[in-house]
Amino acid sequence: MVISEQEIVGGELGIKRLGKMLPKGSKAILYDTLVKDKRPRQQIFKNLNSLVVLYESEIDNKRQGHFVCLIPRAHSIEYFSSLGRSPSDEMNSLNIKKDAIRRVLGSNFTYNRRN
Repeated sequence: MVISEQEIVGGELGIKRLGKMLPKGSKAILYDTLVKDKRPRQQIFKNLNSLVVLYESEIDNKRQGHFVCLIPRAHSIEYFSSLGRSPSDEMNSLNIKKDAIRRVLGSNFTYNRRN
């Protein structure tokens, strides 16, 4: 399915809409879903090339979200955020509990950094 730039820019990008835009082998989920998923990391990423996670929080009395992408690599997970911040920094700024992301990332992960 090819999505036009106008469709992407022209409306809200919810989890269902995003899921339809992703390539085969990718999946979009809410962070709350990841919190409830107690499977081992290997099972969470089974048959996936990437997992897009939507963090949702209340900022200035408005529900807002931020997407990150988790990419399984041979020996680690890559955490990509357009903000270029560490997972911990992002979770702190959004006031979200870190337990699920820590469990999924494990101790061996990489993330993009803003220079």
